[in-house]
Amino acid sequence: MNMLKSVLPPLTGSLVLNIVHELARNRVEKAPEINKIGEEAIANVYKKVGEKPPAGKKRYAMAMAGDLIANTAYYRMVAGKSKPETWAKGLLFGIVAGVGALTATEPLGLDDTPVNRSTRTKVMTVLYYTLGGLATAAAYLALNKHLKQR
Repeated sequence: MNMLKSVLPPLTGSLVLNIVHELARNRVEKAPEINKIGEEAIANVYKKVGEKPPAGKKRYAMAMAGDLIANTAYYRMVAGKSKPETWAKGLLFGIVAGVGALTATEPLGLDDTPVNRSTRTKVMTVLYYTLGGLATAAAYLALNKHLKQR
């Protein structure tokens, strides 16, 4: 599989996830603020190495870049050997990523409030990651039309 066919679909899913997050973050009540978790993680790393963490837009940009890279790497697992398998993996990996965002923060020593503050926030978090997984599957299938139906 060439680089375009292996990287573009998961990057598409990651971009969909982040665009949906950013559009909703400032417009929808109780929307997840996944960016705050990334920003906190960056600040913690800087503090652990004895450095002053970046602030404001710089920390936000670092969090978004890290999020795009991490989600792109994760969504690379969506590719299947058939169309149904690819759709199933997109759905499953999306749901698992969303649930992971809800449950991994606290064990990592991060504040889970940005994704766990209400039932609505939790549902939206899982939905965002699921949309990313399904967008990855759609992009992968669009670039790999040779895959079997079964």
